[in-house]
Amino acid sequence: MGLTESLVLRTFSKARLRPNIVLSMNEFASMKSYIMRGMGVAILGDWVLSKEDRAHMDVIPVSRHFPARKCGILIKRRKYLPPAVRAFLQALKPDIELPRS
Repeated sequence: MGLTESLVLRTFSKARLRPNIVLSMNEFASMKSYIMRGMGVAILGDWVLSKEDRAHMDVIPVSRHFPARKCGILIKRRKYLPPAVRAFLQALKPDIELPRS
């Protein structure tokens, strides 16, 4: 079970609701394809929708039921970071303190 699914189940459980989940997947394009065929619904962040998606799908806001998510970059814990990784991290977070190479 993925993080989103467990978050959805916890939220429903708090409201004393039990969703009937027949199919669960973690690939956005597949989810949108099923929705376009009228084969279900998905609870997703609006960032996964393109302009074309929005022209063919309705979005019903449910943000009040789901807390904002925090994102982070995962890296293997070690002392040495390759130059490309260091540059990437510094581009995203200029004030990051990285171990010396």
